[in-house]
Amino acid sequence: MRDLLPLARVFQTTEELTEPEVAEVVGELPSWIQGTFLRSGPGVFDLKSNFQMKHLLDGYAVLSKFEISGGRVTFLKKYLESDAFKRATATGRPTVCEYGTRGYPDPGRGFFARYLPNIVSHFSQIRKVF
Repeated sequence: MRDLLPLARVFQTTEELTEPEVAEVVGELPSWIQGTFLRSGPGVFDLKSNFQMKHLLDGYAVLSKFEISGGRVTFLKKYLESDAFKRATATGRPTVCEYGTRGYPDPGRGFFARYLPNIVSHFSQIRKVF
């Protein structure tokens, strides 16, 4: 059990940094290293109402930006506000199935709004056969 404790930190929700932070550079960066480095990865695992994602790949995306210029590095990170992320943060749980976390119906949508697209799609497929 003790070996699993560092893994728990992987599932922690990271905070957004909306204002660039200047990184402390130890040593000296070569003058030819300049530009922007972007990465994306999971970063939002906890939703309101104490809901927590069940799998590492289920975390909602966080974009990280490293800007390197003149030996100086700034860092910024923001949540990727996808439709799934917006619905999950509004309802407090995922409304679509993720890799290892099941989705829950959106309480803001009625029965027909949730299921009608599936029914229409099914009947349109039948019509193509006949």
